[in-house]
Amino acid sequence: MTKKILISMDERLLGRVDEAAKTRGLSRSRFLSELAQREVGSTRRSPEERREIRRAVTDLRELFARNGTTAEASEEIFRAMRDERTEHLGRLSEK
Repeated sequence: MTKKILISMDERLLGRVDEAAKTRGLSRSRFLSELAQREVGSTRRSPEERREIRRAVTDLRELFARNGTTAEASEEIFRAMRDERTEHLGRLSEK
């Protein structure tokens, strides 16, 4: 579930955040969410697993960018892949 929040931030820092998000083809919200996720992470994955996932996502984004795929389209592809994997794992657990 996604929840909207209101935060205060130094104007210069916000400018740098916006520039970094733009460079990566992300919205400000998505960029800050990814930073927060990296910082607090998932309790179910080890730090090494999270690093490997981040590297893989970065590699995929670079591949999409080289082929002219937008950030939004690449996120849709990631979601579809995740959903397909979840469905597959669900079928395996039913056997």
